[in-house]
Amino acid sequence: MIKKVEDIVMNVLKDEPRARDNDEILCVCVWYSQVRHKVHHMSLLDFFKRMSKGKYYKAESIMRCRRKLQEIHEELRGKKYEQRRKNTQNVKNELNEMAAESQGPTYSSGKLF
Repeated sequence: MIKKVEDIVMNVLKDEPRARDNDEILCVCVWYSQVRHKVHHMSLLDFFKRMSKGKYYKAESIMRCRRKLQEIHEELRGKKYEQRRKNTQNVKNELNEMAAESQGPTYSSGKLF
């Protein structure tokens, strides 16, 4: 039975706390769970060939799934979760300020200001 990426990511986040803050560890754990029964018979080259053919979940999908699961399930959040959220909000605020500044003067009824 093939597990969906959400199920695998959920299990990894529960079982491996380091994966909550480290996407590289998370991806390796997910990929290992996909090849566990073949790992002793597969070369690294075989793994890369299968990866390039889309046989394993993409890193982007795994990370997107982690973000969504951590948003919903507080117990799956790592130590860096709050800082990442604060950084995201800061970047949004800066982009909004830059956009407002780049618009220049506004016109009201055909007159400047």
